[in-house]
Amino acid sequence: MPVGVVSDKANAKFSPIELSVLRSSFLAVNRENVGPGKRGSLNVKKIKAPQIRVLQDYTMEIDSYKLGFAFAGQTYMIPQLMIDIDDNNNSYVPLFLATQLEGEGRELLINFKERLIDFLSDSHRVFSLLDMPFETSKHFILIGEYKNKWFAATSHKVVNMDWLSFFMLDDIKSINGVCQHSCR
Repeated sequence: MPVGVVSDKANAKFSPIELSVLRSSFLAVNRENVGPGKRGSLNVKKIKAPQIRVLQDYTMEIDSYKLGFAFAGQTYMIPQLMIDIDDNNNSYVPLFLATQLEGEGRELLINFKERLIDFLSDSHRVFSLLDMPFETSKHFILIGEYKNKWFAATSHKVVNMDWLSFFMLDDIKSINGVCQHSCR
């Protein structure tokens, strides 16, 4: 709104909730589809703090989920580790995934792997557990990072990072290959 239309008193009252409303309410859907408006930028690299969510990849024949965000009608996957868990064989397959948001994709994933190892090694790690909005029989864990903030999601209700670190950290360190994948 133009300067002077909203009083200082009203501005002080609504400012604390404005960011939450713009990112988490029904207003967020429009901003994600058409962009941030006149004062914002339609350059995805300039987004300060997008709403990271679990996205379903409809291009795959099997249930496939990734961490990412929507912006101006497009989806963007963040660098992440997907751990596909096979309960029948008591095994898991870790896979690094990313689209190229900045720099070379392979280099982005190698840097992500190093930060992930540091994150899992830190006993005081901080992350946001994201809601899984899809029904699936698949068992998986996703761990991603965007702008120095960590996110996790799972097909189960909880991610125990201490357990994950204890059992998988050595395996994650030994993974040589990385994979790039598009989530659209």
